[in-house]
Amino acid sequence: MFAQSSILMPLTITVNMANVNIQDVSITTAKGSFINQSFDQLSNTFFCQIMPGTEVGTEIITVFHNNIIIGTKSIETIQRRINHFSLYSKGVIQEVDSMGEPILLKTLDANGQPLSTTEDISIKIASTPKADKFIPIRQGFPWIEHKGEVIATLPKEENMLPFIFISSAPGKYTITAKELLDQDILDASLNIQVVDRPIAELQNEPSSITNAKNYTLIVQGEYVTAYQYQFDQNSWSP
Repeated sequence: MFAQSSILMPLTITVNMANVNIQDVSITTAKGSFINQSFDQLSNTFFCQIMPGTEVGTEIITVFHNNIIIGTKSIETIQRRINHFSLYSKGVIQEVDSMGEPILLKTLDANGQPLSTTEDISIKIASTPKADKFIPIRQGFPWIEHKGEVIATLPKEENMLPFIFISSAPGKYTITAKELLDQDILDASLNIQVVDRPIAELQNEPSSITNAKNYTLIVQGEYVTAYQYQFDQNSWSP
């Protein structure tokens, strides 16, 4: 799974310009790579950012002063390869039978930078224990679900596949993403905890509306982060 090197970080070349007129300096590349030039008058330094072209091979940068070569630099332009998948979600705790936060599956290079595919990639998405359902968020991506597992296809020139995970049983789940065919791309995993939905019960509840103030609210369930009760126009919350 390769991508062209044109999205690599640019190479910066610094040329000391002491006693040289900036207008007499020029820089060229053999393959016509993009050049962004700037001049710092305080340090009398000429900066040149070279963005490698889309062709694989050696790029030669040449610096001229009054059409005379004063320096050369060669860089090797290589293909970037998808190195691994990643799975990420803003929320890793969700309730049973509920949609949690979206899970993002991404393709990354060896430096952890997003990298789009140059061909379709088939990916197996599964969980341990098995999930009840995986639901794709973006429509149009091939998505085959069978017995709690999914075979998804990340199309060419894409680098992200969002989906949702649902389970009807509480517990700790490990979601995995694995290349189905070549298996050259490193797997990814994400831990999700599924908890029971909280249950609230009002104790000492009067039989009719009164001015009584002493009520007890019992909340059962893990990871309860907020609750509110309103009775007879009086409300409170933690």
